[in-house]
Amino acid sequence: MPKRRPDSYLRTLRMKAGLSIPEFAKLTGFAKQTISKYELNQIPPSGRLILACELLFGVKYSKLFPSYSEAIEDDIGARARVLDRKLEGRDDARSQKVLAFLSEMANRRHSENV
Repeated sequence: MPKRRPDSYLRTLRMKAGLSIPEFAKLTGFAKQTISKYELNQIPPSGRLILACELLFGVKYSKLFPSYSEAIEDDIGARARVLDRKLEGRDDARSQKVLAFLSEMANRRHSENV
């Protein structure tokens, strides 16, 4: 079975706004070919593209590129669990600060997904 490309709603939003690829490229400062690659999910979205899309469309990254967003969230979540286990049981101020931060992050993720 062929591998499914990640979801992207960039083309949908661009077209909904009535923008051609050249117009969108000009607005964002990217080459037309690069925009096409983003729309076809041939390359992952750059930070610049993400910020430009949030500004232009008022849509959060997680809604515009849900598959990429989910993969990043899963990766950071796994890394956060490793760090949490490493710091668990430590009572120094810095470790406690990091553990509180990780707990807040996990709570934020949970409340956004409910």
